Amino acid sequence: MDVSHLTIEEGAKTVNAAELSLLVYVDGWTLSPFANDMLALRPAPLQLGFKGFASTSGGEYINGILGDAIATPPEYAHAFSEPSLLLHGSTYHMVGHDDVYGFDLNALSGSSAHHVQWCSQKRAQEKKALGAGSGPLLVSFNNQYKVDEGVFALWMEGMRRTAKEKTQLGMLKWDKTGAADVKMRRNAYLLGVSPKRSLFFPFAPTQTHLQQKAAGDVFVDTLTYSAHGTAADALFAGVPIVSFPSERMCSRVASSLILAGRQNGGAAAASIISHSHSSYLAYTVSAARKAAEHVNVEKYGGNGCGWGKGVVQTERWVKGAEIVYKMWLDAHAAGRPAVHIVGVDVTGI
Repeated sequence: MDVSHLTIEEGAKTVNAAELSLLVYVDGWTLSPFANDMLALRPAPLQLGFKGFASTSGGEYINGILGDAIATPPEYAHAFSEPSLLLHGSTYHMVGHDDVYGFDLNALSGSSAHHVQWCSQKRAQEKKALGAGSGPLLVSFNNQYKVDEGVFALWMEGMRRTAKEKTQLGMLKWDKTGAADVKMRRNAYLLGVSPKRSLFFPFAPTQTHLQQKAAGDVFVDTLTYSAHGTAADALFAGVPIVSFPSERMCSRVASSLILAGRQNGGAAAASIISHSHSSYLAYTVSAARKAAEHVNVEKYGGNGCGWGKGVVQTERWVKGAEIVYKMWLDAHAAGRPAVHIVGVDVTGI
């Protein structure tokens, strides 16, 4: 249903005419904030915030927010204007990589030894294509606005401590002008790290972007606003993450993805959730040194590199979400829509 060409009132009437039981709102205060005006007219009886805006909407017209025990823990419920719908044993952040990119797993048929060899060769090829050296490659695929002075200083300290290992830092080239790249390299120099050790990669086509991201040895997460979709990319590509969640929902999404994916092994099982700046730095240095010793490939899961593992299975997520939605609709029918909902274990369902 496309209402982008309609006025706010017309859009609300069109949605209302569809007689929806539940409207899931993805954008929040991001790409289409004007839609909040439409939702304020309450075109649907229940309106749920989901994924696009990792925080409370602050609006009475949003009746709930889909979350989980890590991203939106019950003890922080007072910070949200809407009740929480918590998925059980999963992450709220649906990505669907196993469904969308499942065809890539065909390249990994064969024995575990074959997987290890494939991953080693593939990672080396991707590193070379990106202009990286043979040393450990720390990567952050986060948008550059998430990189603040604090986390950048931690990265540079990690680079200084692993200079012997010839560690490099790789980031995506989000700024087409190159101004951000120049500034980061200058700041790296001021913090005692050679600008040549910072690499900026162009965006790869959709069909190959996961292969490009698999070049990384360790994904170093941003702190104030963690990785969301790019964390899922890293885990699916077999790259473990070092993250440090704070109280904000937007800082806890990578941790949510890591913990939910651990049941499937792979890079999620090798990822680290730290609890201080010092432990974040220590784990980053340790992971870089282990990568330099070439022990990381064998560590990340039963298939050698963890490619295709470490993310929540789409079918399981859908079952969990459907149960939570039904519980919420039942509560609404009983006259209690403003309640917190906790999902159930869908194993075996």
